[in-house]
Amino acid sequence: MGLCKNLTAVRQARNEFLHNPKTITSLSMKSLLKVNDARISEMQAGAQELERWLLDLLRQGLVILDQQGEAFWEEIAGRMVNAKLGDLARRIRALKSLPDEEEYWEEKTLREISRLYLISRALLQIDQLKEEQQCELLRICGVRINKEALLQEKGTVDTWLVISQDFGEEEKLHFRRIWLYGEKSKELALLLDFSWGSAGFFPEFVFGGLYKGEIIYYPGASQDRALFKAPVPFKGTFKGKGGFKTLQQMSLFFAKSLQRNPWLDNYPCLLNQVQIVLDESDFLIMDQSNQALPLVHKRDGYWKLLALTADQPLSIFGLWDGKDFHPKSIFALDRLIAL
Repeated sequence: MGLCKNLTAVRQARNEFLHNPKTITSLSMKSLLKVNDARISEMQAGAQELERWLLDLLRQGLVILDQQGEAFWEEIAGRMVNAKLGDLARRIRALKSLPDEEEYWEEKTLREISRLYLISRALLQIDQLKEEQQCELLRICGVRINKEALLQEKGTVDTWLVISQDFGEEEKLHFRRIWLYGEKSKELALLLDFSWGSAGFFPEFVFGGLYKGEIIYYPGASQDRALFKAPVPFKGTFKGKGGFKTLQQMSLFFAKSLQRNPWLDNYPCLLNQVQIVLDESDFLIMDQSNQALPLVHKRDGYWKLLALTADQPLSIFGLWDGKDFHPKSIFALDRLIAL
């Protein structure tokens, strides 16, 4: 009986939250990537080198990492750039700052090393993967998309809410990460833009703002990163309802997404009727069935969020990495609040 009830809940979540699959129709997925066989061969040679480096690193132990200078990281990062694996080079360079900047840096470093190893092994066996997984893997490694061709594809027309917006910088490269939520489609879409130096981002978006237009998703297994075709600002009230009703539903869909995309770093989700609770020194997100997940560690805690959810359960948007939940925004006091 319990199993039947769980299956019913999953079907309801599928109908209410994940409507139609986001697929590329008129062109094959791989035709949208700027890559050829020669480049893939170069990337595979780099993947072999990266795999050897990672295994040697594990044999020596992570304790040596906080003793390494700039040259230790730049040598292998430079080899990845030469092998046309620029995005992996950036991930390697990011590892060098973890011992100085992050608590529990050993655990975070080991997780990232594991991801890099999984990526390198998959790249060496790319012909055995499904087409959507091949596209996802190549994009993770740094292969660029043919945006002009992608914009010719059919997308999802809706009114979109800017539910989260982050800015940052990596290696003098500025980035903007925007999450959109569709009013009717209940879809989530990620707009990821980069700029050099003092150049800004265009078009501009406002957190909590509404925009009408067509979202076209990138080819791949993640089904989230997208282009926004001709967005138009819209003044009105957002009437979208959706999201997961329980953490169990979210966990089931996360597992399904991880099956499609084993290199998934974060899973975006909107959680309904949840509260923040404090368990000794740990902050947790809890649903109405008293299931709970840990919030990502934050030095100053989540006292504001705890206060906002103290009186009644609310809706929270965030990213789940399989271990911690990263809250990004919350619907409270009749408005969207950034966290």
